[in-house]
Amino acid sequence: MIEITKYRCDFCVEDFFEKKDCLIHEKQCDFNPENRTCYTCEFFNRDESDEYDFGFNTNICMKDAKRDTREFEQNGHCKDWQLKNIIKIKNIADIF
Repeated sequence: MIEITKYRCDFCVEDFFEKKDCLIHEKQCDFNPENRTCYTCEFFNRDESDEYDFGFNTNICMKDAKRDTREFEQNGHCKDWQLKNIIKIKNIADIF
């Protein structure tokens, strides 16, 4: 048996074998509140309806009703962003 060390992102459940790779990932992680992406925003809401029949779910910003969030989900830095309850985000790592 070989013992290995791996590093887990503080914001999501992604694992890395190299510490430097984990640090790079954390700076751009979609769940890092510093990046102000939709996933960490109080106004983010996943739309599970079939209203937009494109074969995928459209996510909605509740601050500006019906605004499609795809522009900000990955790029972040939305002007209307407000931090979601951080406990909900951090506890996901405890599951894995």
